Amino acid sequence: AALTVRGSASFGTGAFGVHHTDPASGGLTLHSGADLPSLPLQLTSTPGTPASASVLASDPALAALAPQGLFASLFRMDKASWRAQPMVHELDCSNACDTTLAEATTRHQLVWLRGGLRLDTPVNLGTPQWPVLLVVDGPVALQAGVVIHGLIYGTHTSWLDTAGASIRGAVVLEDTLQASGGTQIHHHLDVLQALHQHTGSYARVSGSWRDF
Repeated sequence: AALTVRGSASFGTGAFGVHHTDPASGGLTLHSGADLPSLPLQLTSTPGTPASASVLASDPALAALAPQGLFASLFRMDKASWRAQPMVHELDCSNACDTTLAEATTRHQLVWLRGGLRLDTPVNLGTPQWPVLLVVDGPVALQAGVVIHGLIYGTHTSWLDTAGASIRGAVVLEDTLQASGGTQIHHHLDVLQALHQHTGSYARVSGSWRDF
């Protein structure tokens, strides 16, 4: 799925969008472990697929996972082990970390962000050929037209976007989601495959509940 949320999700009054238009990877836009009384304003799936049919809500298998279980199902190890990998770069982004993070992601594809993800300028993180994997341990606050190629794994409920950021890859959230703003999440299988090939930090498991 373009967006996976273990719990419930709300999207405010903004133009939050979730898009998955590739038939080869299923076209699932939004996957949730809870009921979804409201949906993003913009949902786009494969040609001919109604937007509502691209949503999988109230998935008992996803709901039954604890946060650590969700993380392990995705990365095949617990958080402490993943964080301790030599290839993982760690930095504090509880305050705006635009320059530091942009520079770090030119050298590191795996990044653990303490305190959340706050970006105040329109930076580009990762490329289709060099995608990044950001584990965001805190709230997300995007104050400019950020473009991220890769996977975001988030631990916190709050997602604030005042400028319409673009995520090209996928987003996985281990808690609930309270989103505000016009973030556009575009599922890109080639980006996720490149991330796996370059880093080996997560593996697609045939028949698992995930649809990457």
